[in-house]
Amino acid sequence: MKPGWLTALPGALAAHGIAMDLQANLAVGNTTIQMGLMKLLENPDLLAGADLLIIEYTLNDTTVFARSVATFEAWTRSFEGAIRIARQANPDIIVLPVILAARAGQHRNSINVLHGGVHYLAHHYDLPLADVNTALVQRFGRDVHDMPGVYGDAAHYQRPVLTTLCAEIVADRLAAWLAARNPRRPLPDPVDPENHQAASVLRPQPAAPSQALTFRNHLYSEQAVDLGRATLHLEIEGGALLAARYVCTPDIARCYLGIDDDWFELNTLQPGMVQPKYRFLVSMLTAPVQPPEAGVRRYALTGMRPDATPAILRQTGTRMPVRPEVTLPICAVLHTGRLISAEVREDAPLTAPDRVAVPEPTAVAP
Repeated sequence: MKPGWLTALPGALAAHGIAMDLQANLAVGNTTIQMGLMKLLENPDLLAGADLLIIEYTLNDTTVFARSVATFEAWTRSFEGAIRIARQANPDIIVLPVILAARAGQHRNSINVLHGGVHYLAHHYDLPLADVNTALVQRFGRDVHDMPGVYGDAAHYQRPVLTTLCAEIVADRLAAWLAARNPRRPLPDPVDPENHQAASVLRPQPAAPSQALTFRNHLYSEQAVDLGRATLHLEIEGGALLAARYVCTPDIARCYLGIDDDWFELNTLQPGMVQPKYRFLVSMLTAPVQPPEAGVRRYALTGMRPDATPAILRQTGTRMPVRPEVTLPICAVLHTGRLISAEVREDAPLTAPDRVAVPEPTAVAP
């Protein structure tokens, strides 16, 4: 784990007489609260044995979910779902939301709606809340985002002074909440009954051994199904596909997402893989917000371009392909509702007229 405010937090808490032992870091860079949901659903044992869960999903999420009322509603449902999943797995766990902010953004001149949503949910669920951005503005003024030494880049506070200060702000808020803590209230009724507490994670199974890929490094161990030349077909009743976790490889293909009769094109190449700087990166795709559907919806995910002209669905931070598109390793999908069927098929009625002929992909060695 790179040095930052989280690595400085144990020392900041020690100043308050609070010992912190970091048991797990489930964060994945450049992802949203829906990746957090997947990680919580996949790791209930970690929640059961933890005293504290820190959630920081406002910085990345703003560009994805602050676009409209519908996307904000989807975000609040996922954030509330994360809180309720944690409290259901461990009624005594302390959920600590942390609000960070980038150098630029709507928080500079107005109220970030996601920040407001975190404050509302923290009040409803009686959570400690560390609003680092507001604390910095109150201490240094509204031009703090432009001051030298505050940001190391467009989205990260500069090490080590600002990251240490951020850790101290988080520690102060948590210590104050613990000192004034009243007897723990039972889990209240949800703000939104349609929150994503009941979401599910599906790990697709390959149709052929050649589709199974393994990716490992010091941070991640992922099993994936290569959809570069295959299609994952899903049928979901009374719910929707929310997101998909994937592995970005140097030869990553764009993802084509079918929802009933509509098709969307999603870029998948992460900035760190343009050169590339890494063997692979774990990332996620965000599905479009879909209106309620009581019946059954059909979904398809593939790296093969469909015959129909797809609409472009922007994925924050991704790039257009710079190499031949070969693999599309999908690790997991997050959905609500009841999964009726899930199948990977190689005989999907799709074409790839612009695909460049390249050798067959190979798995990244452990």
